[in-house]
Amino acid sequence: MKKEYLSFLSVTAITISNGGDDIGVFTPLFAKYNTVEEVSILISIFLIMTGIWCIVTSYFIRHPFIASRINVLSHAVTPFVLIGLGVYIIIDSFFFNF
Repeated sequence: MKKEYLSFLSVTAITISNGGDDIGVFTPLFAKYNTVEEVSILISIFLIMTGIWCIVTSYFIRHPFIASRINVLSHAVTPFVLIGLGVYIIIDSFFFNF
């Protein structure tokens, strides 16, 4: 196999293997949308978006300038992105009524 194809497969495998915690997120979503059509649409969107993320990530890790900038900035930026995402999810879930 070509090296690029193996790289794409490794990124895809890591993305899927890290998705185990998504069960806790998607279970309430699937409980809300319980018809076959709605669940099929959700699964299709999830698979398409996972594919897009894998392709974009594969491009980023092969582009030297982008890969070097991500490597330098990721340690400083990642905590703020994750905290911001958590705050957004809590506020958007109507846990607190603001």
